[in-house]
Amino acid sequence: MLKYNLDITDTSKWLMFTSPPGAKGLPFQVTEAGYFIAGKDYYTERSGKKIYHVVYTTGGEGILHIRNKALPLYKNHAVFFNCDEYHMYKTNSDEGWDYKWIHFDGPSCGEYFSVINRDGIAIIPIEDPSFEASIDRLLEGEGGVLDIQRSLLHVHCVENILFTLAKSGQMAAAGQNEKLYDMRRAIAYIQNNYRRDISLDELADMHFLSKYHFLRQFKRLTGLTPHEYFMHCRICEAKYLLKTSDKTVSEIGFEVGFASAGSFTKNFKKINAVTPNQYRLSEVSQIR
Repeated sequence: MLKYNLDITDTSKWLMFTSPPGAKGLPFQVTEAGYFIAGKDYYTERSGKKIYHVVYTTGGEGILHIRNKALPLYKNHAVFFNCDEYHMYKTNSDEGWDYKWIHFDGPSCGEYFSVINRDGIAIIPIEDPSFEASIDRLLEGEGGVLDIQRSLLHVHCVENILFTLAKSGQMAAAGQNEKLYDMRRAIAYIQNNYRRDISLDELADMHFLSKYHFLRQFKRLTGLTPHEYFMHCRICEAKYLLKTSDKTVSEIGFEVGFASAGSFTKNFKKINAVTPNQYRLSEVSQIR
């Protein structure tokens, strides 16, 4: 099964390769490679294609639906999957999605696939520049029938791509505890600075992550987005002041960081289902 909407620019590149007879016994044979600059309506839905696929995001964001999961494809992250399984991937950002990709098969694919995806289809952060360089080598020149020398070059490139995926995946798994620690640092930073505006870009830059990756990690730990957590910190302090001080609602709103009484009331009611004045009156009546 194959469905798609090829919403890509004219500057995108797509090469198809045919291996020479002497290359059939090689561990990998690349059949296609490309660099797609995709628009917001791009998607591919497929199953039953007996080929392996590596996707590496270089800009924007995509999303992969596979094995009943939706996996975001952030910048500088890669995924390796089998096109025989049902899957669908598409642009997941108004900014579009730029990605480099290869299709390949061969007798060594299954073993690498089992190692890289031993705990399920993995989205792997890539820091080694040789990974993208290997894809770029595959995209050099034109497609068509390969000679044996270029076939051997393809083998070398795919070996490096898969080795880097395996190595980077192990490093990412080992770093999960460190990432959780980083998110706790972010929580402490918000708790200490909620009276001023804090942007998602600021938080992500502090942790050397893309804002999309930071957002995902933060919500995984707290169950809230950074903005939601930020608002909860402000409102929590406001509730304390409403109960314990004689300050006006406007004064409390400004003290916890809101630019206007209207903004304070709107956000307070969104979280508590009552206005600040209603909350104060209910607390006072309970005390009496």
